[in-house]
Amino acid sequence: MYKDRKDAGQKLSLLLQEYIGENVIVYGLTRGGVPVALEIANFLDAPLEAFIVKKLGAPYQEELALGAITEGKEPTIYYNREILAQLQLHVNDLKATVKKRKEQIEELQHLLRPNRDILIDRNATAIIVDDGIATGATMRAAIEFFRKGGQKKIVVAVPAGQKSVLDGLRNLVDDVVCPDIVTYMEAVGEFYRDFRQVENDVVLDILKKSRKPIKNLK
Repeated sequence: MYKDRKDAGQKLSLLLQEYIGENVIVYGLTRGGVPVALEIANFLDAPLEAFIVKKLGAPYQEELALGAITEGKEPTIYYNREILAQLQLHVNDLKATVKKRKEQIEELQHLLRPNRDILIDRNATAIIVDDGIATGATMRAAIEFFRKGGQKKIVVAVPAGQKSVLDGLRNLVDDVVCPDIVTYMEAVGEFYRDFRQVENDVVLDILKKSRKPIKNLK
């Protein structure tokens, strides 16, 4: 069990030593993945970005992920069609949820990056970080976003994850790094003593603590 997201990031960083000195950008999925990603970015002396992605919750059951949507001029939307079929739902049933999430993403983009777009270097290794993977919906959406953009190399790094989901991701990326793999995961929070919600102002403060600020990049 991890003390908190900082502790998880520090321990996860040790498994990413092979990327020291490489052209790397670390992307923390908003919002819980950002504190974990900060530790990795500082360990690798790499730039840190907060990548905005929102879960598409089931009607009347918000915690059940039916998919996810990313930021971007052309957002990527991932649908978990297996769960949709089980609930006898169609993607059209999520139109209102998708619209709402797009609005929330635009607001968060303006808050986190009021004067610039997200940093993308297709020739760099994109290390996508979250605080854990249960269903994998938000991570899959992020992976699809970067794959569509022609990213050269993608690495998924998480402190804890469900084996079946991680195995599915291995076919989509160049590497999956996860020190705590379990057969069944009910919730990511069960791996943390402190799993309080990460607020927007905390994300902003974390981005300022990156040792290689985006504004200094040429």
